[in-house]
Amino acid sequence: GGGDYAPVAPARNIAQGIAQGGVGLSRGLFHGLTGIVAAPMRGARDGGGVSGFARGLGKGLAGVALKPTAGMLELGAKVSEGIKNTGRPEGAGGACERLRLPRMLYGPAAAIRRRGRLRG
Repeated sequence: GGGDYAPVAPARNIAQGIAQGGVGLSRGLFHGLTGIVAAPMRGARDGGGVSGFARGLGKGLAGVALKPTAGMLELGAKVSEGIKNTGRPEGAGGACERLRLPRMLYGPAAAIRRRGRLRG
């Protein structure tokens, strides 16, 4: 079928996202177009003659619209993933080290207290 693919590693940057998304789009277009011919033939062979052919033709026509659409969605998802991961260090699981601790808000006005001068 059209969904027998090896898992793909997450896109580490935008270039990988575009490349992986392009592969998904082209795969969707290819399987959508070839499904018009392959699905009715498979239906006639497996499902029994004319009724299997008709059922396969319905699947093939549905695949013409759905598989390229799924490829477009995969393109968008992979590009978005690449954009998200661009600039992240390798192996960073989304957790970044804080450079400065958050400031505490005091009182009813939630005012930030000024810090004293450093001595030294």
